[in-house]
Amino acid sequence: MSVARSWPALDGCRALFVLAVLLAHTRIPYTHDGGELGVTGFFVLSGFLITRVLVREHESTGTIDLPSFYARRALRLLPALLLLIITALVAYSTRGRAAMILSGAGPTLMYSSNWLLAFHGDLEPFQQTWSLAIEEQFYLVWSTTLLAAMRWLPSPRARWLASLALFGALVAWRAALWFACHDPLRIYFGSDTNAMSLVFGAVIALAPSLPQPPLSRLLIPAGLLLFALGVMASELLHTTVPQNQALIPLLALLGSGALVIGALHGSTLLELAPLRYFGRISYGVYLWSWTLPKIIGNFDRDYQRVASYAPWLGLLCAVASYHLVEQRAVALGARTRRPTIATTSPP
Repeated sequence: MSVARSWPALDGCRALFVLAVLLAHTRIPYTHDGGELGVTGFFVLSGFLITRVLVREHESTGTIDLPSFYARRALRLLPALLLLIITALVAYSTRGRAAMILSGAGPTLMYSSNWLLAFHGDLEPFQQTWSLAIEEQFYLVWSTTLLAAMRWLPSPRARWLASLALFGALVAWRAALWFACHDPLRIYFGSDTNAMSLVFGAVIALAPSLPQPPLSRLLIPAGLLLFALGVMASELLHTTVPQNQALIPLLALLGSGALVIGALHGSTLLELAPLRYFGRISYGVYLWSWTLPKIIGNFDRDYQRVASYAPWLGLLCAVASYHLVEQRAVALGARTRRPTIATTSPP
């Protein structure tokens, strides 16, 4: 099996996406929508990368080794998640609240937490894992769907048109569901309503051709502008919830799509070493930036004080998780299988 081409600038994209989420979690003014923008960006990037991974595997071997694919995903995601859950369990147990962690650990480890939140359930302190659940559900469905498409639609253009039609159907479904139920939580946390972002990434991956330099170089600043506008949209424009249901996803898709396509041809900005490193540890940053303040809150009830130092401790936890847990788990998987295509680093 061949090794996938490396796109260093995509690590920079990851850094921007997780930074948007981090700013929203710390409640910095004019970053309220950063969480949705950042998560959408990760969805688009993950949809793009995972589709490229699977297509290249099929082109190289004539099939997709689904058990191996799922095992790689488990080795990439579960060790760091288990570390987070165990840390929270120990900390909450000292306050006699272990049952709260245990009740949330089940949906979290089963990657079904988004549906609990969609129907107004409580998952603290693991609420951020809703997006991980959506990604894993998508991987499960998309890997088998793509395998069928590779067999029944041999033409790359036919596969791209099919993915484009699926994206349009998912956009229409999200709009119809909003008008039918008017429930922001159902829309925000649903796997079906977020699948359009992942499929949008797949549309980019399956496209017969993409913008080339010098046109592609314009996509990075355009994507940054759209992304920044999306992060601040509701506060700048004073939009209503129904308006946000259309405006923010549109800006998120266009902005993240432009950044991903532009990054494929390299970017001096997105390839800066500190930005790329921040992108590589983005999974740990995403996990710890939400849960660690909740853990610390068990011992320090001064919210303002916790908010001032918890994010920095979260970064240290993310660095430790990346080097001591995530990288070792991936290396363990690499020693037990043949050379394979690089996997993604989702939120």
